[in-house]
Amino acid sequence: KMEGMIHISSHRNTSLSPDDIRLIYTAASQIPSAVERFNRLKSAERSRIYKLAQSIPEGVIMIDEKFEVVLVNKVAKNILSPQAPDFETIQNVLELDIKSLKAKTEKSDMDFVKREINIHHENYEVITSAIKGAGKAIVGFLISIRKSSKGKEL
Repeated sequence: KMEGMIHISSHRNTSLSPDDIRLIYTAASQIPSAVERFNRLKSAERSRIYKLAQSIPEGVIMIDEKFEVVLVNKVAKNILSPQAPDFETIQNVLELDIKSLKAKTEKSDMDFVKREINIHHENYEVITSAIKGAGKAIVGFLISIRKSSKGKEL
């Protein structure tokens, strides 16, 4: 249930006309349905992104600017842990320090870091990309994990 309040005041002594009051009530009555439509669109967009990430044949992890795990696809879960891995687990298993990486990325034009690591006796290529918003501010990270081509060649 959505609740809210609209407060209208004026510095002038004149009061609002009946037409003004009707306009305000009409606008106020439409706000909840507009917010509900926005939330449905936002939910549908999240669902599309989730489905897209699940269909990618390599591990995909998204972390937001607060260092919270936003998304881990099935492939990444299978590589890291059967449970939904948390931020610390991701950093430990992938041998990453994302907070330091964020600081380095903000000070340079570096967009991604690519590394080879070994997880459970398998070689993987891990690419960590900064997601930049307006003004080059970092709004999160995308981590891609795939079996290393070097391991396949051997």
